[in-house]
Amino acid sequence: MRFDCIERHIARFFYKYGHYLANNPLPFLIFPILFTLAMASGFFHVNRITDAVYLFTPVGARSKMERNSIHEKWPLTEDNYIPGRAVTQNREVQVADFSWVVVRRNNGF
Repeated sequence: MRFDCIERHIARFFYKYGHYLANNPLPFLIFPILFTLAMASGFFHVNRITDAVYLFTPVGARSKMERNSIHEKWPLTEDNYIPGRAVTQNREVQVADFSWVVVRRNNGF
Protein backbone atom coordinates (compact mmCIF):
# COMPACT_ATOMS: atom_id res chain seq x y z
CA MET A 1 0.00 0.00 0.00
CA ARG A 2 1.45 3.39 -1.06
CA PHE A 3 0.70 6.70 0.61
CA ASP A 4 1.86 9.04 -2.13
CA CYS A 5 -1.05 11.47 -2.03
CA ILE A 6 1.29 14.29 -0.93
CA GLU A 7 4.51 13.05 -2.53
CA ARG A 8 2.93 12.89 -5.98
CA HIS A 9 1.79 16.54 -5.83
CA ILE A 10 5.14 17.74 -4.52
CA ALA A 11 7.05 15.77 -7.18
CA ARG A 12 4.81 17.20 -9.90
CA PHE A 13 5.26 20.76 -8.57
CA PHE A 14 9.06 20.50 -8.50
CA TYR A 15 9.11 18.90 -11.95
CA LYS A 16 7.17 21.86 -13.37
CA TYR A 17 9.26 24.33 -11.39
CA GLY A 18 12.52 22.79 -12.68
CA HIS A 19 11.19 22.80 -16.22
CA TYR A 20 10.22 26.50 -15.92
CA LEU A 21 13.59 27.35 -14.36
CA ALA A 22 15.49 25.58 -17.16
CA ASN A 23 13.51 27.46 -19.81
CA ASN A 24 13.72 30.90 -18.09
CA PRO A 25 16.99 31.19 -16.14
CA LEU A 26 17.47 34.95 -16.58
CA PRO A 27 14.93 36.17 -13.98
CA PHE A 28 16.39 33.72 -11.45
CA LEU A 29 19.83 35.24 -11.98
CA ILE A 30 18.96 38.94 -12.30
CA PHE A 31 16.40 39.28 -9.49
CA PRO A 32 18.61 37.85 -6.68
CA ILE A 33 21.52 40.07 -7.75
CA LEU A 34 19.34 43.21 -7.80
CA PHE A 35 17.73 42.25 -4.50
CA THR A 36 21.15 41.71 -2.89
CA LEU A 37 22.40 45.09 -4.13
CA ALA A 38 19.27 46.83 -2.86
CA MET A 39 19.56 45.24 0.58
CA ALA A 40 23.34 45.86 0.75
CA SER A 41 22.75 49.58 0.30
CA GLY A 42 21.58 49.60 3.91
CA PHE A 43 25.20 49.22 5.04
CA PHE A 44 25.74 52.86 4.07
CA HIS A 45 23.26 53.89 6.77
CA VAL A 46 24.70 51.81 9.62
CA ASN A 47 25.89 53.84 12.60
CA ARG A 48 28.44 51.99 14.69
CA ILE A 49 28.25 52.54 18.43
CA THR A 50 31.54 51.83 20.17
CA ASP A 51 30.93 53.52 23.52
CA ALA A 52 31.29 50.71 26.05
CA VAL A 53 29.48 52.65 28.78
CA TYR A 54 26.44 53.12 26.54
CA LEU A 55 26.45 49.53 25.30
CA PHE A 56 27.05 47.60 28.52
CA THR A 57 25.62 49.77 31.31
CA PRO A 58 21.90 49.47 32.06
CA VAL A 59 19.62 52.46 31.55
CA GLY A 60 19.36 54.48 34.76
CA ALA A 61 22.28 52.69 36.42
CA ARG A 62 23.75 54.28 39.53
CA SER A 63 27.24 54.13 38.06
CA LYS A 64 26.16 56.40 35.18
CA MET A 65 24.75 58.97 37.59
CA GLU A 66 27.91 58.88 39.73
CA ARG A 67 30.09 59.18 36.64
CA ASN A 68 28.14 62.22 35.43
CA SER A 69 28.36 63.91 38.83
CA ILE A 70 32.14 63.38 38.91
CA HIS A 71 32.46 64.88 35.43
CA GLU A 72 30.36 67.87 36.49
CA LYS A 73 32.32 68.51 39.71
CA TRP A 74 35.77 68.07 38.17
CA PRO A 75 35.54 69.16 34.53
CA LEU A 76 38.31 68.29 32.11
CA THR A 77 40.32 71.45 31.41
CA GLU A 78 43.87 72.20 30.31
CA ASP A 79 45.07 73.34 33.73
CA ASN A 80 44.33 70.13 35.65
CA TYR A 81 47.00 67.92 34.09
CA ILE A 82 48.48 65.30 36.41
CA PRO A 83 51.87 63.86 35.37
CA GLY A 84 51.86 60.10 35.20
CA ARG A 85 48.20 59.86 34.33
CA ALA A 86 46.69 59.64 30.90
CA VAL A 87 43.14 60.92 30.56
CA THR A 88 41.14 59.42 27.72
CA GLN A 89 38.46 61.19 25.69
CA ASN A 90 35.84 59.72 27.99
CA ARG A 91 37.75 61.31 30.88
CA GLU A 92 38.60 57.96 32.38
CA VAL A 93 41.91 58.09 34.21
CA GLN A 94 44.45 55.41 33.45
CA VAL A 95 47.31 55.34 35.92
CA ALA A 96 50.61 54.66 34.20
CA ASP A 97 52.91 52.21 35.90
CA PHE A 98 56.15 54.15 36.34
CA SER A 99 59.19 52.73 38.05
CA TRP A 100 61.92 55.09 39.21
CA VAL A 101 65.47 53.82 39.51
CA VAL A 102 67.97 55.85 41.52
CA VAL A 103 71.61 55.23 40.71
CA ARG A 104 74.37 56.42 43.09
CA ARG A 105 78.05 56.20 42.61
CA ASN A 106 80.32 54.93 45.29
CA ASN A 107 81.91 58.36 45.80
CA GLY A 108 78.58 60.11 46.13
CA PHE A 109 78.73 61.88 42.77
